[in-house]
Amino acid sequence: MKRKVISILVMLYFVVFAMAGSALAHTDDEGKNADKKSDKKEMWKKHKAMMQAKMVKALDLDKEASEKLTSILDNYGKKRHELRHTFKSNIKELKEAVNKKDEAAMKDILGKIDEAHKELKTLMESEKGEINALLTVPQQAKYALVKADFFKHMKKMMSEKHNMKKDNPK
Repeated sequence: MKRKVISILVMLYFVVFAMAGSALAHTDDEGKNADKKSDKKEMWKKHKAMMQAKMVKALDLDKEASEKLTSILDNYGKKRHELRHTFKSNIKELKEAVNKKDEAAMKDILGKIDEAHKELKTLMESEKGEINALLTVPQQAKYALVKADFFKHMKKMMSEKHNMKKDNPK
């Protein structure tokens, strides 16, 4: 039972971050909006900094613990970003294989996607372990609440963006 819950949470975590990365990195079909992409990266950096500041404040961390937590989050964030990039690339390849009806390629790519999911799960467990080693139990609880609020906020932002696109088709 616990494994199922963890697996579901891992998948949800991956999907939310993949969607967030995709939403923040989206440009129009012709790639005309390089400036928008740069603006979105800057917006993401500011949002991330605000999130980390909110977390430090909520957890009442001293400077040393704050720097350690930020380092952990940045380190694992970079690794998650690489996995999201790999996953997006695999999905693109999978679409091509499906269109070509190449079962051998599909099987190979599905294996790569499964491997990326396993890597993500391992990465998340390692990140959680490092964070838990740094924080007290009450801080871990506050961290979980701040993180849940962050995901709720990101989901709302993505939903609003999706609704804006529906209301204003190109």
